[in-house]
Amino acid sequence: MPYINNCNADVLQQDNARPHTAHRTRNVLKAAHINVLDWPSRSPDMAPIELVWDYLGNKVRERDDMNNVGDPERALHEEWDCIPLQFIRTLVNRMRRQCLAFFEARGGHTRY
Repeated sequence: MPYINNCNADVLQQDNARPHTAHRTRNVLKAAHINVLDWPSRSPDMAPIELVWDYLGNKVRERDDMNNVGDPERALHEEWDCIPLQFIRTLVNRMRRQCLAFFEARGGHTRY
């Protein structure tokens, strides 16, 4: 999920996934006057929300109560409400170590 910083100008931080770098996407961002933060290719995704999505995906797949089309969305909302606070604290608390490892690896792979 992109982060938009509204300090002086809109700046979008995203990884280099194909949908983000497609000509159509770049044209839309350019037309909207949104600057995209340069991001090293092959660098790890530093966004903690990716780990939250992974957690939620696993929780939803573990459920056996989905029989209707709307059930996955309902399950996702229910699991979102049940995310343990300690899980979120762990993600926040490790960000400093994660950023330092990222800088030491000069944008390359880290254990995170």
